[in-house]
Amino acid sequence: MKIIKLNKNSNYEEYLSVATLHKNTLKKTLASTLTNKNLANMYIYLVQQNFFEVHAIKEENKLVGAISIRFKDKKFNTKNILNMIKLSYFGILSHPLIWIVEIYYKIGLYRNISSRVNIVTLFVLDEYRSKNYGSLLLKNIINEYKQGISVDTRTASQSAINFYKKNNFKLINQNSKNTVLIY
Repeated sequence: MKIIKLNKNSNYEEYLSVATLHKNTLKKTLASTLTNKNLANMYIYLVQQNFFEVHAIKEENKLVGAISIRFKDKKFNTKNILNMIKLSYFGILSHPLIWIVEIYYKIGLYRNISSRVNIVTLFVLDEYRSKNYGSLLLKNIINEYKQGISVDTRTASQSAINFYKKNNFKLINQNSKNTVLIY
């Protein structure tokens, strides 16, 4: 088992593997509306612009999980937003309802919540779940950033909420779709 951090020098195939795994494990999300190629390119763009870090876990050279974080102090400018819209364009057009619902339920969710980094995604292949891969990825981020780590997950996913609570995250805010926790 090995945890790798994707960076500007990582090859395209690594980003494509993360994107494919992301789409296969997290359904009805903004990312699920994108093609694997566009999602891989989005990851590359966000990492190259220092908005994101992506850590992946491999077992015998097979990607089995990943976690991505966003730096809260790094703000998007107009050019960044336009580049992300360009990469998301066909996903927005082909699945507008998913985009509207996801954005609607995120508005105000983090109001008055201070954190240094935000976990954007954490996903593990089904057959590797309950084998500590998710915990290893999470602990890797906690060890690096220590505190001020926020995450939101589906309110309906009690198993995800319990996972974060088990890892010392505290529930901070909740709406009918998403729950925010902080470490």
